[in-house]
Order: sequence, then structure tokens, then C-alpha cells
Amino acid sequence: MDLGDLMFFNGNVDGAIRAYKKSIEIDPDFLDGHLRLLNMYVQRSDFPAAIDECNAILQIKPKHKDALLALGNLLRQQNDLDGAQKAFERAIDAGANPAMAHHALGLTLLQKGDIEGAHEHVAEALKHQKSFPEAHLTMGVVKFKKGDKSACLEHFDEAIRQKKVNPEAHNAKGDILAADGKWKEALAEYKKAVEQEPKYAQAWLSIGNAQFQLGDMAAAKEAYAKAREISPNDKNIVYGLALAAEKSGNLSEAVTEFQNGLMLETDPTMRAQIAMHIQQLGGAAGSSFNLGQIGAGIGAGMVQGAAGQNPFGVSFSDMIKLKPPANSEKPSKNKKSAN
Repeated sequence: MDLGDLMFFNGNVDGAIRAYKKSIEIDPDFLDGHLRLLNMYVQRSDFPAAIDECNAILQIKPKHKDALLALGNLLRQQNDLDGAQKAFERAIDAGANPAMAHHALGLTLLQKGDIEGAHEHVAEALKHQKSFPEAHLTMGVVKFKKGDKSACLEHFDEAIRQKKVNPEAHNAKGDILAADGKWKEALAEYKKAVEQEPKYAQAWLSIGNAQFQLGDMAAAKEAYAKAREISPNDKNIVYGLALAAEKSGNLSEAVTEFQNGLMLETDPTMRAQIAMHIQQLGGAAGSSFNLGQIGAGIGAGMVQGAAGQNPFGVSFSDMIKLKPPANSEKPSKNKKSAN
């Protein structure tokens, strides 16, 4: 184990893993060796191996509270929400840090759509630890889901007050403001997010969406381009570029970007819609494109863009499902609405 520690200190993770494995070959019940090995697998983002190591620790000590918390977080990373819920419940029973364990369980329940359960456990976490910006951020999303936007913003503001550098909170607050059509205020929050984390692709996407809604296509394209530099295979960013180009009258650029999006698109219905629109744009000026499903990405920060922005591995903006914007085509003033 000492050899593994020395190798890890010198940046040799593979060597450290070999040494720690040797320590538990000598003594399979050696908890410190298992715990260090678990840490190495997490360092390498080898989550399946880390989960196996958690289970090995729990075979030796079934109520090892740290291993149970780690197992819950790892299972949530792998989208095994039922398994994560059970692990966190066991961690609470085992006496794990109540604020951390209840928040982790509440966050898992939020992802599962159990809003009331999430509210109960996040409130319990905040009762144990009032200064907990991540829990305030989660509670903000819970309040949004329950329709209380005022309380939602209060919790986001508290998260920002407690943790000054909090790009996720700024981006999520922007989404709430955007949901009410307050695009200028939303844009200000998105800009704060990228000031604090310049490589936050989702926030750059959100800036592009806000500028699109405010009618500044040049600024929208600039923001989308920055988002694509960070996350080049995000089809929603490409669609943003395409729609902004079309809106500004640059049809050849719009066709190119729609074709780029088509290469990333996996949904057959969307592929057919985009292919048809590319033909319309390529053949003539084309009619304004009904945004349809694509529009859900313009005006809603629903695309996961910056892994690791949140220490709990959750995109809160992805949970805040905003209303899609109005279609890009505006009805004629002379056209009478149907009764």
C-alpha cells in the first residue's frame, strides 16, 4: 500500500493500481487497500470497476458508510437510479453524513421524478446543514417542478450567495427567467456563468438561445460557435447555428449547418424533416422553417454541455423543461385566425 501511495503521489496511477491490487491479494479483507483502489478507479473514471470495488468493501463491512455513499453516486453516474436510491438509503441507516446522504437521495429522487420525495430529503439535508449551496440549487429545481418560481429563484440566489463561483446556479437561474420570457435578465445570468467557467458549453448555448430570441443573430451565431468549439458533436448547437443563419438570410450557410446537424441526428422523424427543409432551402429561398422539435433547443438550456460543472453529475438545466419558443414564421397581419 505504501508503494501504491508513492506511485500515486508521483502521478503513476497504473502503478498505484497494481500495488493496491497486490495489497489485497496478500489480504483480501484489507479495507485500506480496497478504499485506495476504489479511489484510483474513480480517478480514471472507470465506474464499473469502482462499483465492483464498493461491493467488495461492503462484503467485508456491510455498513461502511463511505462506501455506500460512493456506491450510490457511482450508480447514479451509470443511470441506475433504483440502485442508487437503495445505496443512499443504506448509507443513511449506516450513519453517513446526514446532509450529504439526504441530499444525494433527494437528488436521485428528483431525477426519478419523485418530486415530493426529493423535497422531503433535500429539506432534511438543509436542516442539518444550512450552508450547502448544492442542496439549495437542488431545492430550487424542486421548487420549480412544484410550480413555485419565486421560491426557486430564492434558493438559486442563496446558492450563489453561499458559493460565489457557481456557474451551474447562474445558468439554471437564467433558464427560470427564460421560462417567463425574461430574455434580457436570462442573458445576464448566462453571461455570468461563462465568465466564471469559459468552457461551459451549455451556458454558451443558452447565450445563443437568448440572443436568438432577442433578435441579435450575429451575437447568437458567435455564442453558438463558441459552444461548438467546446462540444463539437452537439446537434442542438449545430441547429442553433443553422437557424440563426437562416433567420439572418444566409441560406447557403444554413444549408451547410443543417447538413452538419443531419450527420449527428439519430431520430428518423427529425432526419426526414431536416432533409426536406434542406431541399427547400437549396432549391429556392424557401419558406420559413417551422421549428417544431428543433425549437425546443432554442430558448431552453436542455442540452448537457459541460460535464463536471456540477459535482453531483447532474445537469439541472436538463431537468428544467422550458417551453419551446414560438415558430420562426410569423403569421401574416392580413391572415385571419380560424374560429
